[in-house]
Amino acid sequence: MKRYLIEGRIIPERINFDMPAFDFTTTRADVSLSGRLSILKSKIFIHVSAPDEAKVPDIRNMLLTVIADVVNYVGFYLVCGISWELESITDVDDRSTFVFGVEGHAFHDRSEFGNKLTFAPAGHDAPLQISGDLIFNSAISRATHELRNSIRYPDFTALHCRLAIEAIRNHFDADDEAEGWRKMREALKLSRSTIETFQDIAAIQRHGRNTLQTWEQRRRCMQIAWETTHRLARHLQGDQQLSSSQIL
Repeated sequence: MKRYLIEGRIIPERINFDMPAFDFTTTRADVSLSGRLSILKSKIFIHVSAPDEAKVPDIRNMLLTVIADVVNYVGFYLVCGISWELESITDVDDRSTFVFGVEGHAFHDRSEFGNKLTFAPAGHDAPLQISGDLIFNSAISRATHELRNSIRYPDFTALHCRLAIEAIRNHFDADDEAEGWRKMREALKLSRSTIETFQDIAAIQRHGRNTLQTWEQRRRCMQIAWETTHRLARHLQGDQQLSSSQIL
């Protein structure tokens, strides 16, 4: 077993949130973590024991669920919309620390859809082309809200990605769902099978029953939803030019 210290913070920190330490155990697939979580002056400290083969991203995602459950429960009683961030993980035995980023990695492997993906992440130092017409478009703003949450809440990736796509469908026809889906698929060159790829698991999550997803499943959901949102943005700007080979 390896020992880790994960640190983070409650947002906003000015709430001065304190919570006594408590022990927990959480399991996902074949990985089981045991640890102790405490919050002192809005600083989060989680001491964890994990199997040697456990990967840091998996540990982080499992602990995101743990801290989310804790903060949501406390926020319920305080009637307070607080949030959280896990910032770093330290290998206690190796005395090495890794600082978490906030980026998603959904597009590091594009092999499943290949050149059908027209979206490419912008570099953090690249100038962004900001358009008020796009940012404040109701479909784009709702979709990007859901896409950001698909990264921050890994256990609910399918649900957030599905909600993003449904927001885009509403852009084409909010009153007639069937017609909205048809118009969206036609305008954005999307196949019905692709749109329905993760419909079932999203529906399960939508109805309050969570189903854990593998990284490969999450990546597929995010690539489809990001590409759909990107294609809508291009469509709104009048520069949508896709070949038949790029029908997703």
